[in-house]
Amino acid sequence: MNHAPIIIAGFGRSGTTWLSDIISKALGGLILFEPLHPGVYAESREFCYSVSLDSSKSIITHLNEATSKVPFNNNWLLRNHLNTPLQENSQSFVEYIWKNTDVIGFKTIRSNHLLDELSKTISGRVLYIYRHPLAVLMSILNRKRFWDEYGWEWHNQHFFERALRHPLWSSKQTKVLKGLRSSVLADHEMTILMMWSISFILALDEVRKCDGVLISYEDLYLNPYQEAQEILSHLGIEKAKLHPSYFFTPSLTTMNTIHNRKELLNSGREILDELFWKKKLNDSKTKEYFSLIKEILSLDNHAFELAQKKQYV
Repeated sequence: MNHAPIIIAGFGRSGTTWLSDIISKALGGLILFEPLHPGVYAESREFCYSVSLDSSKSIITHLNEATSKVPFNNNWLLRNHLNTPLQENSQSFVEYIWKNTDVIGFKTIRSNHLLDELSKTISGRVLYIYRHPLAVLMSILNRKRFWDEYGWEWHNQHFFERALRHPLWSSKQTKVLKGLRSSVLADHEMTILMMWSISFILALDEVRKCDGVLISYEDLYLNPYQEAQEILSHLGIEKAKLHPSYFFTPSLTTMNTIHNRKELLNSGREILDELFWKKKLNDSKTKEYFSLIKEILSLDNHAFELAQKKQYV
């Protein structure tokens, strides 16, 4: 790869794969699918949700090899570039893709708290996509195998153990977060929303430090051409020639997209909340969820202001 790798990050179910599709197609190169997934690289387990690489040479070597196409036969890394299940593709087809396509970056959903260190270590450019927390929650609940690689309890435990070590937190903030965690420990959904809220604060701080680009899922969904042009402009590509397939296949074919439905056309932002979470939650639950999110995001002025602007709180 002859240029800085693109690092696409975000909390799980926030649109990282969709954004990867857009960038990959627009730039004509591969965005590798989760090279830091523990199932791909075992040592990644110790870096899931971590706030430091601890000067690890092994994980940097792994990323450099992945973006240089050294793991030649690792079909998983091409997952978002194949329109049929991995097991249905012949190895010769996968090898053909590897040989004839450049790698331009990768996506990750478990490295949101060390983006600055990661980007500086491999000289990468960070794109961070964020989405309404209740839409994220509903999407995760609909994806029953989301925590499969180690199970929910492992992710729950290690997320909080590691994320609360971030130097951004004051002792007072850490105490508040630990108290909140104790209060929602038995509530699966509230715990997920805690994880989202903490990640939102930490990721925004990391993105600021590495001069990354913040991308709103809702803005990209509603105005895909305009938003994609702006993203590509940040990457040095002005006035890219964008094709509808970049936005509407394969990712949005599985959604209730508003763009091709007459009854939803021009309905604006409000309809997204209706489609993605409002119809699935009662008022009591919604109030409880928002109260928790607001309490956590209030610990950081920047995160809270952005959440207000995007109607997340």
